[in-house]
Amino acid sequence: MINKPSQLTRRVEIVYCPMCTHTVQASVVLEGKRLVVAPGQTCGRCQSALDAGYVIRRERAA
Repeated sequence: MINKPSQLTRRVEIVYCPMCTHTVQASVVLEGKRLVVAPGQTCGRCQSALDAGYVIRRERAA
């Protein structure tokens, strides 16, 4: 099996903060087929870590 180098493309998406129950903008990276919050991101409202935050995908035009 050949391992391909992973491309870490960052983009800004809307993320749900489990601490303050609001949605905020944060940088996310593609990990396999999933979007995960980039390490070290904090919520803009309550300053808690967004590592456990849920990424909400935006609808994009084709």
